[in-house]
Amino acid sequence: MLSCNNDAENDDCMPNIDMGLKLLTERTATIKWTETQGYASNYEYGISGFTLGNGIAGTTTEEMALLENLTANTEYDFYLQSICGESSTSIFSKYTFITIDCTGLIEENIITNGFGGNGDFSISWFPDVRESNIWEVAMIPVGETPSSANIILVTGVNYFGTAIPNINPDLDYTIYIRRKCDNTFGNWVEKVVTSDELQDFCQFEVIVEQSGNDTISIFADTGVQEIVIVEEGQDLESGLPLMGHTIYKMSIFNENPDFFKPSTTYGVYIRIICGTGYSEYQLATNYITPRANASKINDIEIIGNEISVYYSPSYGFNAQYCGPYNIVSYEIEYGVEGFIRGEGTIINIEHINPWILNIPLSSFSSNTTYEFSIRSFCNNSGYGNWDWSCPGNSSVPRKSIIIP
Repeated sequence: MLSCNNDAENDDCMPNIDMGLKLLTERTATIKWTETQGYASNYEYGISGFTLGNGIAGTTTEEMALLENLTANTEYDFYLQSICGESSTSIFSKYTFITIDCTGLIEENIITNGFGGNGDFSISWFPDVRESNIWEVAMIPVGETPSSANIILVTGVNYFGTAIPNINPDLDYTIYIRRKCDNTFGNWVEKVVTSDELQDFCQFEVIVEQSGNDTISIFADTGVQEIVIVEEGQDLESGLPLMGHTIYKMSIFNENPDFFKPSTTYGVYIRIICGTGYSEYQLATNYITPRANASKINDIEIIGNEISVYYSPSYGFNAQYCGPYNIVSYEIEYGVEGFIRGEGTIINIEHINPWILNIPLSSFSSNTTYEFSIRSFCNNSGYGNWDWSCPGNSSVPRKSIIIP
């Protein structure tokens, strides 16, 4: 805002002319003019509206005056009077100007960095002058006004930035930034950030790492993650939250026997904390729970009046389901060679070590070949395959013995 005003002319002493700015900064102004009498000039200045006699006064023989220690972004009045002789002066002429706003920042130099690990939203800005300054920053929903309740005071040295808490990625926001100069603040520089832009910061890549057969690790490449395991076809709300980012198969099923079902597909979903909300869930991987431990019969022999059946669980792909927290049982079925499954004699046994089942020889007919099969089951459910071997993940032939 600039203005120039000459009062009524004085025929004896003409006012100086062509008043204007030669140089203007945040805290200084150089006022120039053209001297009409070729002698000297009086001047006085102060914040716009001051009364002559109460300002800062000076006299100069130059055609300019340097005004110092001004306040940034403030309107000033400058009065100039020509001196025509020892007792002759002109009327005062007035010139008004506004010092430069001290913020030294444009909207394009306000940068949105995204949500950090704790959910706060990070921003930075790059002013024209990189020096230690005091700044006020606010990031508030569009339509709201900066106030003491939402303004953050930031002191920057070389790098200027801050983190804003409680940002809802579903809302549009205005970022307000201004710099403090002396005892006053510059104008707010504003930048609108839409909810679409905020949601872009809620995107992430999923990393899945398989370690052997027993461990699956799931990561997001940014942010604080939440992982939930959900049975196929069920709502996410029904899922089992995973503490940490690693599924230890040999323990997680045992520690949550009421949640996991055997031979069932589960989805592992991940999302990140995004301000006051969350990103959308992404499916990281699917996993099918095994039915039970693999088990097979290793050998059969006659010892005295008993038939000894040697069997063992095979800890391979199924080791992650049945473990020390489960009730593991085995079901052995035997019958005459070629017997139909389900029509033989079934014996249920508990998890016992050594892995031997002794059957009285009197239970068998002489001169007959018998075949034996075995399978395991966990927690009274989740039956495994008959005569199943790991490694190899395949069935093996029934074991047989001839009773003499």
